[in-house]
Amino acid sequence: MTRPLQDFGRVMGRLLRFARRASYTVIGFTAYLFAVHIWQAFQVLAEVHIALAWLFVAAVALAFAWLIGRPVARFLSMPPTLRPPELPPKEEREPKDLVRHLAFLECYLESLGRNPAWDGSRDELEFTLVACRELRAEARAAGTERLEELGKRVFDLEHGAVARALAPLDAQVNALIRKEALGVGIATALSWNGMVDAFVVLWRNLNLATRIACIYHGRPGVRGTLSILRDVSAATVAGAYLQDLTDVAASGIGALFGKTVGVVAAPVLDGSLNAVATLRIGYVAKARCRALQKWTERTALEAVTQALTDAGALTKGIVTEVVKTVGGGLMNLPGRALDTIRESLSELWRRMGGDDTEAGGPAAGGPAAAGGA
Repeated sequence: MTRPLQDFGRVMGRLLRFARRASYTVIGFTAYLFAVHIWQAFQVLAEVHIALAWLFVAAVALAFAWLIGRPVARFLSMPPTLRPPELPPKEEREPKDLVRHLAFLECYLESLGRNPAWDGSRDELEFTLVACRELRAEARAAGTERLEELGKRVFDLEHGAVARALAPLDAQVNALIRKEALGVGIATALSWNGMVDAFVVLWRNLNLATRIACIYHGRPGVRGTLSILRDVSAATVAGAYLQDLTDVAASGIGALFGKTVGVVAAPVLDGSLNAVATLRIGYVAKARCRALQKWTERTALEAVTQALTDAGALTKGIVTEVVKTVGGGLMNLPGRALDTIRESLSELWRRMGGDDTEAGGPAAGGPAAAGGA
């Protein structure tokens, strides 16, 4: 990897880590960023004609109301997700703690049956509900000597029957995340302005989080909602400044493979990194909206690790799709150039996810709260 690409990865990693540490102040900075750009555009248009400037403001207001306000309102209209009970550490648990967790799972499954987006087997759902009730009755009557056995059975139930019940919704969400990430990648690769990139990232990511909440028919609580908004804001700020950084990185590729390749590599890197950020946000939002565990530092770390793994598995395919779409009618990037881009993205992805323990939620396949985690 060339020095410019190494610098690019380092700068982007620091930018996103700073955005996470700055936490919710990034949301305010994002709003300020948009306001400044709108004011600058207003001043330019006012020099032509004041009516044109106010027409621009009205158009922007309508666009924000339709593209940003509508998905936010739809997201907030979703009922909050059921809150898992807070369980003591594994070594301090008693059978009554398993009873509480199984009562939560029973309510969770009942709400799943009422979800209009769920199209799974009603018979299998009822069978799982019966198994959950029977196991809860056993736990209520059991002594501490059966705690380990019952904990394992709860773990198997959650990762077996409950996970299968959620599979139809998980499949819908996985397909949606990939589609939105690809859309963000292509749109920002083809755009000509960092501010346009930021708006596309903001709009598509808010829409993604909203649709995920609609599919699971529940949104996370206040803390989870703010965490998702923080992630979206961090990606938006990065998107606004990404074009300048990708131009620097592309110069390194151009030095190796020619100026023409470097010109195409810049939008490919721009779009690919925005797509990767969208993948991450999507899987973290998914984990938040289908949570089966109480939010703690440990479960947060497990969830983010799983979300990054799930998103990372799709990175290569998303980059390839962006390359095909952006470079497809113009040229084909040489294999070595594409490998260089993928290598830089893989390293950047590792740096982006290396220290995030706050923005996630319990992910699919993570350890169950009542199990052997």
